[in-house]
Amino acid sequence: MKKHLKILAILFVTCTKVSLAQSTISTMSDLNNFFEMVEFNVMLQTDVQKGEALQITSKKFFIPLSNYIDLNVIGKGKSLVLNPDKMSSFIVSQLDSVSTSELLGHKLLDAFIDNKFSEEANKSVPGKDKPKVTLGGYFATEFEYHQEPDGIFHPLLEINQSRIYVAADINPSETQSVISFLGEWNPIPEEVIHQVDEISFLKDTTHYVLSNQAMQSGTMHMEAGELIPFERLYVRINNVAGSRINVVAGQFRNPFGFWSDYTSHRNFTSTKNNQLVNGFALKKIDLGVKIEGQIQGGLEWAAAIMQGRLSRTTPLSREDNDDKKDFCGHIRYNHKKFSVGASAYFAEFNTRRIALGLDFQVNFRKLTVSGESVYQRNSNPAGIFMNADGLNELRSLSSYLQLDLELTPKFHLYGMYELWDFTVDKKLVAPNPEAKVFHGLRYIVNSSMRWIIIEYGHMFHEGYDKGFTHLSSQLDLTF
Repeated sequence: MKKHLKILAILFVTCTKVSLAQSTISTMSDLNNFFEMVEFNVMLQTDVQKGEALQITSKKFFIPLSNYIDLNVIGKGKSLVLNPDKMSSFIVSQLDSVSTSELLGHKLLDAFIDNKFSEEANKSVPGKDKPKVTLGGYFATEFEYHQEPDGIFHPLLEINQSRIYVAADINPSETQSVISFLGEWNPIPEEVIHQVDEISFLKDTTHYVLSNQAMQSGTMHMEAGELIPFERLYVRINNVAGSRINVVAGQFRNPFGFWSDYTSHRNFTSTKNNQLVNGFALKKIDLGVKIEGQIQGGLEWAAAIMQGRLSRTTPLSREDNDDKKDFCGHIRYNHKKFSVGASAYFAEFNTRRIALGLDFQVNFRKLTVSGESVYQRNSNPAGIFMNADGLNELRSLSSYLQLDLELTPKFHLYGMYELWDFTVDKKLVAPNPEAKVFHGLRYIVNSSMRWIIIEYGHMFHEGYDKGFTHLSSQLDLTF
């Protein structure tokens, strides 16, 4: 029976000359859909017994590449364009020289790093492929045992977040002005946790309380129909007219440093999410226009003009009807084994509220280490925070370091370490910086499912308002 199926597959390939168009990858859902196409194409060209021996249908060999793209592409807020024909042809060419799916996976990752699956060098495919629409999503459920500021531990079973993706490649057979669309609906938005949402201090006998501006962001008075119930929602044009420049218009990720956190809570760093200096999170979604590009030699850049909303989690209005725009830019040098970058944010195109950042990432065979340092300054606190009259300047200097270590292809150990301080008129509001230490063990079932078996976190924050200890276990599903 298997031989008959193999013969039918060969006849199918011979008669139809299957050719798969390029794909724009913006989410892990897109990546998994891409892997499905590649796996199908590989099976059509592979001896059945060889395919079974290497467990081709299990897609185990995609795991190293999936992790790498999660941390090094999507985790940096970027998209990529890949050709499934190139990848499937490479896999087929390696089948006789590898003995295990793990070895095949490492060869596939090395080839990706060497840019062997890019579409850049290809000429346009004869004929026009129809627009391609894909659906996907992300779901995370979690058990959490967390200490609240009152010192009491609270067990909690919850749906951590849920997302539904609608992606479309409008003209997938082109290599210039490649148009794609992404809509990311969040029926259950991710909770931003372990943040310092309020700071109280005494200055010149006056007691001040500065609080998170999420409830004062100017959208609370709007009707629900005036707000966008999506996170990312944009049109992208890659390689505009062959210029190697991409344009993104709509609601997108702010191009400041990294987006990935290796813990179960992907948005918990005070370095990127604290709003008590400038009133906005640096890790946020915003409405605007972004241009980005790459220069030969490994240099990439991005620049965006955005609405400049304050909060990360408050829904964004459909209209940008004022002239208060923010600028954010980023430049990064990428090498095969490391990258270094710098970011800048200027609120309302002036230097009264600024953020400057440096980031790095180092990749070894089994270890990825990355981190960021961010300096923020607000020289007009009263213009952002209520009850801030009499304050001249707010500052913070913060850094985090995170790592992902492959113990086995299935088990990964991760860690995250952070320091964050807050200064008012050149004086620290707490005697020591806030510090966080997180560790966890992740089990990768396949490219679609991950189980964070255990995550332990501890916060050291004398003078700030949070609990100390956090324990959780989380199951993630990408579909």
